[in-house]
Amino acid sequence: SREPLNKTIVCISDTHGLHRDLTPVPDGDILIHAGDFTRFGDIDDVLEFNAWLGELPHKHKIVVFGNHESGSTRDWVQKLRELYPDDFAEDADNSPVQQRTERARRLLSNATFLCNEAADCDGVKVYGSDFFWNMKSLNPYHNLIPEDVDLVVVHNPPKGFNDGGGSGSGGSGGFGCPETRRKVESVRPRLCVSGHIHAAGGGRCRSEETGTVYVNAAVVRGDHRAKKVAKGEKPQFWVMTPDGHDSAAVVVEI
Repeated sequence: SREPLNKTIVCISDTHGLHRDLTPVPDGDILIHAGDFTRFGDIDDVLEFNAWLGELPHKHKIVVFGNHESGSTRDWVQKLRELYPDDFAEDADNSPVQQRTERARRLLSNATFLCNEAADCDGVKVYGSDFFWNMKSLNPYHNLIPEDVDLVVVHNPPKGFNDGGGSGSGGSGGFGCPETRRKVESVRPRLCVSGHIHAAGGGRCRSEETGTVYVNAAVVRGDHRAKKVAKGEKPQFWVMTPDGHDSAAVVVEI
């Protein structure tokens, strides 16, 4: 086992525009948001989320893409041109991933946005993944996860860890990603934070084999499937605070 780092990690995910309903947000050294901070990539949600992040006291704030943001950043370009008329121009030679990352980084100025990369947060090595749907084959981007990583943030949970079941169950519904599980079990981080599956939000468990703590930090409930939302309307969510807790956030000491 590794020596404790004596850091408090505050984990949230899937706020879907309702971040201001998440009160109180517990104190901690590092705030993690594991994606889906918008409703279908809505630009107003992005701007308001960034403003809210700027009001929080946490020294380090880490954000990754969820599926609601991953394919929506083209819609952010016009707003970026309005906000940065003199210096926003996309490099056509950059890959689509690089372009999406730069858009998010500009708009999320009050956080450290990670997309298949790591950051050092006062001695805590945090890796943030892009969003990937379930894969059975090898994901080449997972090769970028450092072997000495302390904390892995993935929107889609590893299969078998907080990926189904009832609210806060921490149980397995088998809906998570097999390939992400393989990689996380290989690198053995202290903590793996995910979201995506709302019904498993608030769940946490510890692998007896690797010692990794797994958290599903989704804080909302509700149907987010586009087919169930009338044209021009946003999906309906509500923040779910587990019984016996002051906040929907999950707090982990590492």
